[in-house]
Amino acid sequence: GEIPVPIAVVAASPAPAPGLSASAVLEVLTRTLGAPPARCHVSMRIGEEAGDDEGLDLDLAVVEPHGTLRVWRLPSGGSNLEPVTLAGEDDRSSDRRVCSATWWSKGRLAFARHDGDVVVASVPDMSNALGEKPEAFDGSPALVTCPRVTDEGTSERVVVLETPPPEIVGAHRWRLATLNARSPREMLRAHLDAEEWGVATQLARLHGLDPDEVHKARWLASPPGKEALNDALAKVTDRAWAAAQCAAAVASTYEQQRFVLVYGLKETERRCGRNAEDETDIKWNWWTRLRLTLLAQLDRLDTLNAVHLGNHAPRAWASFRSETIGAAAVGFATAGNPRAAETILRRHPRAGGPSLLDALEALPETMSPSEYPGLMPWAQPWCGTDAPTSTRGARVPDWVEGSAALRALAQEEADGASDPRLSWDGISAAALAVKEAHPSAAWLAVATEEMARCGGAPWQPAAARVEGGGAAWAA
Repeated sequence: GEIPVPIAVVAASPAPAPGLSASAVLEVLTRTLGAPPARCHVSMRIGEEAGDDEGLDLDLAVVEPHGTLRVWRLPSGGSNLEPVTLAGEDDRSSDRRVCSATWWSKGRLAFARHDGDVVVASVPDMSNALGEKPEAFDGSPALVTCPRVTDEGTSERVVVLETPPPEIVGAHRWRLATLNARSPREMLRAHLDAEEWGVATQLARLHGLDPDEVHKARWLASPPGKEALNDALAKVTDRAWAAAQCAAAVASTYEQQRFVLVYGLKETERRCGRNAEDETDIKWNWWTRLRLTLLAQLDRLDTLNAVHLGNHAPRAWASFRSETIGAAAVGFATAGNPRAAETILRRHPRAGGPSLLDALEALPETMSPSEYPGLMPWAQPWCGTDAPTSTRGARVPDWVEGSAALRALAQEEADGASDPRLSWDGISAAALAVKEAHPSAAWLAVATEEMARCGGAPWQPAAARVEGGGAAWAA
């Protein structure tokens, strides 16, 4: 048969009060058992009794040599140990016998069985605080209490020493593990990291935590699109953060990307504080600024979709959305793609027209001009005196586009607000931290065709800036 380990372990936390020394407890235990406890595993806990501000009570757990778990209590001021009847602890089968025990906290005892199961049980009903099933370890685990220090204070922890079964002792399979008590916030973070959204939502509701933490984490972990909007973003109470995320999202398809941007536009429509009876009365605030950003992104999304002939490239979109129209056209020209450069400029002639000659200069010198006749400064509309319209059809100007927005953006630049995220009343720090939702004032001033028309210089032929016109430029 098995030979019990001849040890007597006493663990006390906090340190025993005067008059409750470890030797005194063992002496009482000897009288109670009628024999020295040399072959018993003993765990002791000393702490304040609920509602008692003066005395300390003692809880004592003993694992007898044959595997029976017994618990006694010594009330504060008492001299006799009082046995505690434990529910369901009459299972004497060899593998279900208890091999180790230690106190987890007041009224909760961690114990291990010879089959490897470890339970943190409430005393005396013995319900498992770890859930419906015990934690499983190898061999006959040994337990010891070792409190964990966190930023929130001291929390419970039990160290588990896994012991291999006798037939594989030579394999050196010893392992230390821990069972840790976590605060509700720590558990919430663990569930979020595991993407267990349902459990995390229930935990937040149960412990009064902000459910926005769950919905935000779910949105950030999900591919942006209609499903993620309905499951996560629509449930976020911080609507500024939700709208800002629409400007930051990079979806896998053109349709999903457009759905997200339109969702953000609708959110700004509800919160801009616009005077519906007077569309010229525009109150410039964070929401109107974001609306202008989303409109510019929508225009660019449609343009990039045309450039890629209906194919959506998420990485290309993440870069293209924050570029100026002129810089984007020059970039494609540098890459030897005059068709893409022409598509961009013709869809955004007012915003991109001033960069036409720069795009031509960026084209590879070895490329024949016959490959880009539509970019030549003597081609229409670049040679005309009348301002052109976009080849995609003139979008009806939005109420936020216009002189009021230009004045507000000019004031931002005049005030030296290099970072538009610095201060907006009523907007959360989390929303202001979304960089993609806060482009510079200079970028926004020419971000759409209507803004470029209102704030740009009067239209003139592309070669008018060159002395001698198009012929001189060609020469």
